[in-house]
Amino acid sequence: MNARWGDEVYARALAALAGDGAVSGPIGLGSGAWTRTFARYTPGPDPIGTIAFQRDGSAADIVVLAVHASRPADPAALALPGPHRAGWLLARRFPDDPRLPGLAAVMAGPGRRTVVRYRPGRGCTIRVEDGSATRFVKVLKARADGARMHRDAVALAAAATAGRLGFAVAAPDRFDPATCALWQDALPALRREAGTVLARIEAGRERAPERPLRPLHGAAHAGQ
Repeated sequence: MNARWGDEVYARALAALAGDGAVSGPIGLGSGAWTRTFARYTPGPDPIGTIAFQRDGSAADIVVLAVHASRPADPAALALPGPHRAGWLLARRFPDDPRLPGLAAVMAGPGRRTVVRYRPGRGCTIRVEDGSATRFVKVLKARADGARMHRDAVALAAAATAGRLGFAVAAPDRFDPATCALWQDALPALRREAGTVLARIEAGRERAPERPLRPLHGAAHAGQ
């Protein structure tokens, strides 16, 4: 790919990817509202971009798209809308991520597992709620030095406990080499705050009087 032609291809792909509809239409995201949660564009060899969409209100309903300038060999590739062959899309469903091989196993564990932050191919932070316990797990790339990161986290937590930092640090739990994942507890303050908010919501529901539904623009009227 010569530089000028490569720049033109990249520019066409960016123009086609500016609107979510041009992407969500061809791949058929399905019902409900979806939000673009991640996008990275890198001119050069394919893929030239990565985009992630998450269904609004879902814990982990995510679709990741690889953007290619040239048509991939995979028959599942779809043409990106736009003139002059703007590009091609290959979709995969979370938690399938070749660069995070432990992600699927972590997501399949017990308890409610909600994606907090996902960067395709780079890392994923997940909140795990199992009974009254809340923990966080970060799945790392296969070659990441998770054992060293865990040792650093233990030293940081010890310094916080000794009062040398002036701020709280979540207690590290463990590093799991099988899934290349770091586990840690939630901050106590975060657990208390979440419990307080939920209690207030439930109390408000109990106090709120029942009212008939009506349209947002005013009271209900005949013929609606």
